[in-house]
Amino acid sequence: MLDDKMLSQAVLKMIPPEKRDYFTPLFKEFENGKVASFNLAAAFWSFFWLFYYRMPLFGLVGMVIFIGIDILTPSLLAPLHMPITTVQVIDFFAPVVLSVLILGFFSNWIYWWSLRHKAKRILNQNLNEAEQLELLAKKGGTNLKGILWWVGGLTIIFTSIMLLAYLQNPEQIKAILLNSL
Repeated sequence: MLDDKMLSQAVLKMIPPEKRDYFTPLFKEFENGKVASFNLAAAFWSFFWLFYYRMPLFGLVGMVIFIGIDILTPSLLAPLHMPITTVQVIDFFAPVVLSVLILGFFSNWIYWWSLRHKAKRILNQNLNEAEQLELLAKKGGTNLKGILWWVGGLTIIFTSIMLLAYLQNPEQIKAILLNSL
């Protein structure tokens, strides 16, 4: 049977060593029922922070929500008949503000919950201690290489789309870019 102390120790082993001083006291507060604490890095890096800390599903959901808010904001504001510049400012800041508020205040708890979930699955497998430690280290930690692949991949995709659009109709793209300035 898996007890809370054993689970907490497993979770602490999953935290990158250089971040343990930051996360350990927070995780103890979360075990006592707290759910919010501010994380400046998560607020600034948005859904990329989730990918960095090996939470790809949460990162993907965050990215879809961020892009969805960005796409839907002008449609939601259209019935208000606001000046176009006001709509553009709100459209720019809405996903950023929501990302800062949601991920800034709840990312640490999401990370704690995610590590607990992973640790439970690992500890419930009948592995010896060395195998458990190896798997805990692999499933925890950070993933800078994954972030670089995401950013690089997205950059290539968006650059390719822009290049193809330009090759299809260069005058229209120039007009759009000049009108947006």
